[in-house]
Amino acid sequence: MTLRAADRKTGVNYGTLSNMTMGQIPEMESVVKFAQGFNLDTNEWLALADYPPVINGARRLFDGLDQIRQETGVNFTVNADELAAALDPPEVQDRLLAQVRARVEQRQAQGGA
Repeated sequence: MTLRAADRKTGVNYGTLSNMTMGQIPEMESVVKFAQGFNLDTNEWLALADYPPVINGARRLFDGLDQIRQETGVNFTVNADELAAALDPPEVQDRLLAQVRARVEQRQAQGGA
């Protein structure tokens, strides 16, 4: 498979893929995209790149959502795309949690939950 084909399959850009073939370790998000794009064990690839496993990512995300529920007193739902963040790196999860918190607080400010 060419690097351009791998780019299309995984969403990891050509330059990053090229650097990977030369032994350069990409950002964590690129490792996750690469592994998921080829249906490989994400945690195994993260370990090869010296990143922590994301197996605890789901727990981290759900703990963050529970914290928002406890702090706001609002029982809200999240959509499937947001739940998929359980496999994302912590910084992506943090952005999602901030967005969810802002959405919940905005609804509270408008008088609804």
